[in-house]
Amino acid sequence: LKLMFSKNNICVNAMLFRMSVNEFEYMVGDTLDLAVKLDKNEYRGIISVSIFIDDIKYSSLDEEDVIRQNKLYESIVRGEHIDCNIIPKIIPSREDFVQVYSYLKRNNGWAFKLENLFVRLVQKDIFSKNNEEDESLNFCKLRVVLNALESLEVINIYDQGDKYNVIVNHTNKKVDLESAFIIKLLKTCQKSG
Repeated sequence: LKLMFSKNNICVNAMLFRMSVNEFEYMVGDTLDLAVKLDKNEYRGIISVSIFIDDIKYSSLDEEDVIRQNKLYESIVRGEHIDCNIIPKIIPSREDFVQVYSYLKRNNGWAFKLENLFVRLVQKDIFSKNNEEDESLNFCKLRVVLNALESLEVINIYDQGDKYNVIVNHTNKKVDLESAFIIKLLKTCQKSG
């Protein structure tokens, strides 16, 4: 995959191997961080540089926070004790569910890294605070929403290692979001807190 990047009116081309156009999840205008290798080329006395991309991620992605939030989510799923003061920050509202589901439905699901879905929802202003008391979307809350939607058979999630394939099930039936096991678990913890 040959990509062109620009900053301050300077354009450079770079190569990304082991990825097709359909697998490339970034869009024109995204601000990215790249880990690259430079290779010096000389042909008929002309020296040029080739740029090869080793890794690519959103510049705005706080990887340490995503790791912390993911560990918190995994603790919840394993049934470990969590600080009940954290619950308001990770328990999703109905509107949280609506915004995540609407995005997935509009985009025919998701087939990329889960942390990039998080960035898309937050960075692109798709997800917004509903009022002053609402907690904004964090990675743990996104995982809780996806877990609940999957347990209610609204979506199917296939963990493929470095990416998640999220398929939206086409149905007209209404679901009780409060009946999802993970939501019941969090609400129980919140009440007993």
